[in-house]
Amino acid sequence: MRVMIAGGGTGGHLYPALAIADKIMEREPSSDILFLGSPYKDVIECRVVPQAGYKIKIVPCRWVDRAEGPLMNFIGLFLTAGMTAAGVIKSLWLIKRFKPDVVIGTGGFVCPPMLFAAHLAGKKSYLQEQNAIPGMTNKLLSRYAERVFLGFESAREHFADPGKTMYTGNPVRKSFFGRNTKEAKKAAREQLGIPQDDFVLMSFGGSLGSPMINDLCFDYLAGCRDIPGRTTIVGTGRKHYAAYEERLKEAGLFDERKVRVSPFIDNMTDVLTAADLLICRAGALSLAENTVCGKPSILIPLPEAMDNHQYYNAKSIADKGGAILAEEKDIDPASLIKAIEELAGDPEKLEQMAEASYACAPVDAADVIYETIKQDLERR
Repeated sequence: MRVMIAGGGTGGHLYPALAIADKIMEREPSSDILFLGSPYKDVIECRVVPQAGYKIKIVPCRWVDRAEGPLMNFIGLFLTAGMTAAGVIKSLWLIKRFKPDVVIGTGGFVCPPMLFAAHLAGKKSYLQEQNAIPGMTNKLLSRYAERVFLGFESAREHFADPGKTMYTGNPVRKSFFGRNTKEAKKAAREQLGIPQDDFVLMSFGGSLGSPMINDLCFDYLAGCRDIPGRTTIVGTGRKHYAAYEERLKEAGLFDERKVRVSPFIDNMTDVLTAADLLICRAGALSLAENTVCGKPSILIPLPEAMDNHQYYNAKSIADKGGAILAEEKDIDPASLIKAIEELAGDPEKLEQMAEASYACAPVDAADVIYETIKQDLERR
């Protein structure tokens, strides 16, 4: 199978694309896969895709930032139109050279030019929508897609043609599976050098980081500095790392035996497996990985997320008992820290939440997506 995949800008768009690519290669090792990425500085796909062993080509693309204001949006529309047109031309050229059997979009700026080019070239195309409320891009592009694979079933009602949609859950990379056991947790702690009996809290704010979540974790560390048997892992985000580390040192909280701080958690599989409780945003991919690993969490949706979709992502897990949903506008740091302390002292409650979290996991999403595309191609 020859497959062209576009998705990136954030890990939430990229990692589902990689999970689909990995599944295709697992099922059909002779497949040829080409990723398309956006041209912006330090974009995640340009770093991670080659590390994963796949080829990537850059395509001109841009989107309008609705927070920029009316004048900049007006100018931005013209810039976006020009970049998109250039991206369509580049995508058509790549399609002609690569000759894909199918193209797949998982979100991000690079999807519109590729999906439109695929439509012009008569290629079968598919979309994968991660969130409970789909973004404007995928709603617009769905008209060109054979099918839209949904991370959350509730997203179906937001598409103009619900008959094209198919609920699969969000695809997760193979390395995250089988990590919801006591044996896996023990092995991960041995690998990371974390005491087996410690209570391990992990906090992260997505690939860009969250100052608010970083601050909450700082308050937690200050409050439990004298409590033995604690390990805290903090993914600050790259631009927040240096200042946060310095802040910990100035407060006397930087103890490398108990506090592990990094700009980006590269070994996410092991760290998730080792953790007892997570504090994080509610991006769709994070939730998929968290639940596949069976992790209880305190979810703090990003309030600026389009259509407040992270709230609905989080609610789908919290309603089933796998997470605590805390909206940023309502957070009282002292109360939240108290909730963490109560959970730290209640292993039975944590175990119940872990089971509920795993019950939400999309364990066969990538298989369903692969099999559906394969069947469509065979029918053609």
